[in-house]
Amino acid sequence: MLEKLGVPVSGVNICIPYMGTKRQLSPEISQIVRQCRSGVFLDAFAGMASVAQAVGQERQIWVNDLQVFANLVGKVLFCSDETLPVSEKAFRNLEATFEHKRLELSKDNSTQIFEEERALSCGNLESLQHLFKTSTKRENCREIATDGRYDLFISRYAGSYFSTKQAIELDSARFALDRAVSERVITTDQFDRLLVALGMAMNKCSTSTGHFAQPLAPSVKNLVRITKERERSVWRTMKIELSSINPIGSASWRRNNRVFKQDAVDLVKQLNESNIRPSVIYADPPYTDDQYSRFYHMYETLVLYDYPACTGRGRYRDRRARSVFNLASGAMNAVSNLIQLTAQLEADLILSYPEKGLINDPRGTIGNLFRKHYGREAAVLELSHKHSTFGGSTGQANMPATEFVFRMAA
Repeated sequence: MLEKLGVPVSGVNICIPYMGTKRQLSPEISQIVRQCRSGVFLDAFAGMASVAQAVGQERQIWVNDLQVFANLVGKVLFCSDETLPVSEKAFRNLEATFEHKRLELSKDNSTQIFEEERALSCGNLESLQHLFKTSTKRENCREIATDGRYDLFISRYAGSYFSTKQAIELDSARFALDRAVSERVITTDQFDRLLVALGMAMNKCSTSTGHFAQPLAPSVKNLVRITKERERSVWRTMKIELSSINPIGSASWRRNNRVFKQDAVDLVKQLNESNIRPSVIYADPPYTDDQYSRFYHMYETLVLYDYPACTGRGRYRDRRARSVFNLASGAMNAVSNLIQLTAQLEADLILSYPEKGLINDPRGTIGNLFRKHYGREAAVLELSHKHSTFGGSTGQANMPATEFVFRMAA
């Protein structure tokens, strides 16, 4: 499934692969929201914010997600102060800084670049496989770039998710963006949009299956594909994607929107103690035992640029976000707590959950939870669709699914 990241003036949409069903469900969910009482709409598990985009400017929007990159997307779309494009002068400055750093890192890694380029040009599968194994077993040599080198991607991911040149471009781009915003060449809002564009470019240039659970290992079958993908320029792709990322609505409307990065249950509990509360909450909690952070850890690293310790073939971040909703032992209690806290908040609740999730018989089980906490029956809409799994625990990328959408008025 692909969720749109923006509603650009040009009409060209930028997309990122994302687990779940939100893009397919968003038209139906937005119609249900229109039937709810007026006031703030909170998407408690926003992802790429497709539901919030579908609701649009009909009411104030609050979005929440545990993932740092999803949080940044929500901030760009719904909370940007200004929408001024990066000026030609500023972009020339950015490009000059990027190029200077790229040349510096290329010189430092010239031997690795030469070996990889030779293997790619000759179709030397054995050499590419050796580089891949070396990359995925690479030690975490440094925890933070204290000397300002900006070599996170080259030191951890070159040869696996990216070519050496692409990793250098990612590090150089991150350096250029940081330098530009610190010297006020670009605004913080422009920095955020550029960083989202860089994330999109990273996805399009990666040697993967569309997500970052693990890189694509070189083989006879995919050698042509890998060679082609590693020819892509991260910087050029970022510039293309930038034109498709635009904040939604007017500045005055965005000024009253909010973005959160919290566990959904903790957030709703916190909102119970606040004077400003949402009127409607949409909850689409995770429902498999595949932790979402497994698929998006590279986006987190790009945003945080914090030299995390990496483990396994997927080079996963240590201390990555984990949700109790992804645990068979905790999913039902988590959903129960969410419903209970929303009832205490006196907000309308729309909750979607698939027929085949971690909670058995969700229509009956979750229906009972609504009766327990709200004291009456929830309205239930049954929808058929395709669920994006990324080939996780099921091994299939997309599966037919039935989704139950519960609606309860406060």
